[in-house]
Amino acid sequence: MLHSNEITFNKCMYMILGWTLTSLSLTMSLSIPNPCLRRLSRAHLKRHNLPFSTHLHETKNMDQPSQTKARNIAIVGGGLAGLSATYHLLQKSIDDPNLEMPEITIIDKAKPGLGGASSVAGGLLHPFSPRGKLINLGLEGLEASNSLIDVASEHESSCILREKIYRLALSEKNVMQLTDTSSLYPKYATWLTSEEIQERCGSSSSNLGGIVLSSGCKVIHVPTYLQGLWKACQHMSNGTATWSIEED
Repeated sequence: MLHSNEITFNKCMYMILGWTLTSLSLTMSLSIPNPCLRRLSRAHLKRHNLPFSTHLHETKNMDQPSQTKARNIAIVGGGLAGLSATYHLLQKSIDDPNLEMPEITIIDKAKPGLGGASSVAGGLLHPFSPRGKLINLGLEGLEASNSLIDVASEHESSCILREKIYRLALSEKNVMQLTDTSSLYPKYATWLTSEEIQERCGSSSSNLGGIVLSSGCKVIHVPTYLQGLWKACQHMSNGTATWSIEED
């Protein structure tokens, strides 16, 4: 798991928020490079006794029961990708009795949700393109993203702003695209007439109708979501997960 804010957030939520990371081997010693934090050097990581790498290094034989020693892990960047990686690493250790809980340090230039591109993401979560087409693995991404949001909302319930999204048709082409979406995916998209849109949203009479997206489609406040997911990670790790603020 979005054009303008919407395109940006779809790619973040579906491609970053966690569902692609579940396919990785999470028994790895890693640091994730982040272009926003490229000036962080080996010295920053050495200061925290953390390993340095510019890519993922697979640790051999980690699936063997004898390999149970906890790992020190540095994750550079605590945005959507970094916090998702942290959560999945911790969850992997909880699910696998042969793995000890890793000691994870997130290195960022700001506190959770207060800096970087993730903090200004649009917050629109749904599996459709601007033309109303289902994006590749969009439904799988929607399900996995909602799982993470559920975790975060246990600590920051206000991260969910609305449990539905309205998309207006402003041209005849939009009408055709969005009616097709509602016909093909009625579980997620429902067509509304212009009058129904005006009644629900108070929009101008210039709209030609639209769809309401539900069944997991929602609007979230991304900074609050990130703060909630970090609190969840702290709870899961029994306080061993730490956040280090590093300036340039």
